[in-house]
Amino acid sequence: MRNLSLHPVRQEVIVLAIGLAFYAVYYPIAVWVHRDFSIAQPKGKLVETILRFEASSGGGYEAQVYGNSRYESAVLYEDLTPLGQIAIVQLPSRPESWRFIKMSPRDGSDPRNNGRYYYLVQP
Repeated sequence: MRNLSLHPVRQEVIVLAIGLAFYAVYYPIAVWVHRDFSIAQPKGKLVETILRFEASSGGGYEAQVYGNSRYESAVLYEDLTPLGQIAIVQLPSRPESWRFIKMSPRDGSDPRNNGRYYYLVQP
């Protein structure tokens, strides 16, 4: 009786060909879909996405900034809506080199879970 199993090298070539065919179809679709769903950001010389807010002890919220930290102030955006000029400050309870913004969303919601994006922009 003859053994019907494929040679191991031949099996690897078949699996590799299937993987390449899948990638050849998947990659163009992934690139196309990503471009259609990209999030619009405000325009400016330096745009920093604020990723993490914490509740501030004095009310409102604070977030550490990085790219804009060499500036004294910047324009804060909620999605594409400018909220106005905001100061970039040091907090007495944090190391001197760390810089923060303090803010309250325009509708009083919690920026940690309201689904909006916040940006700090140098125009």
